[in-house]
Amino acid sequence: MSGYAGNTLRQNLIYDNEGGGIVLTDGGNNGAAPPVITSVSATGVSGTSCPACEVEVFSDSAGEGQIFEGSTFADASGAFRFYKGSYLIGPKITATATDSQGNSSGLSAPKAFPSSFPGDVNEDGAISLADAILALQILAGINTAGQTLIRYADVTGDGKIGMAEAIYILQKAAGIR
Repeated sequence: MSGYAGNTLRQNLIYDNEGGGIVLTDGGNNGAAPPVITSVSATGVSGTSCPACEVEVFSDSAGEGQIFEGSTFADASGAFRFYKGSYLIGPKITATATDSQGNSSGLSAPKAFPSSFPGDVNEDGAISLADAILALQILAGINTAGQTLIRYADVTGDGKIGMAEAIYILQKAAGIR
């Protein structure tokens, strides 16, 4: 977009472009800055944007905006947190921001899912006692919300956290495996 303001882009599917999904030039949309994604998990995104702006989250394999994941609003300081409630499609996540005057930004720099691996229940990049505790809570039915956090934690490939995962995690945390 070039030279004009108030161009609102919402829930668009933007992909397969050579020069990026949405690019603002020559002061288009008053040069609205894209959000900065600081963290991505299997189910959520957080970062910074213009204060009180609506942030729309997208995913695809190229880092453009093929799949609309949902939206949230940044707080008065510009911080935002989006939680989908199910898995993001990914593997790359981007976002746009729209201010109260309807100026939508270009797409943010893409951020990839964290490199998580089997047994990493809390997706912090390491297998520890904390993962074992979460796995046992899920197994015992104490932490049912944790079921949405097992995208990369499944050791056996059955899509569940079970006794095999708990034993594997405890062995890894103890340095036996």
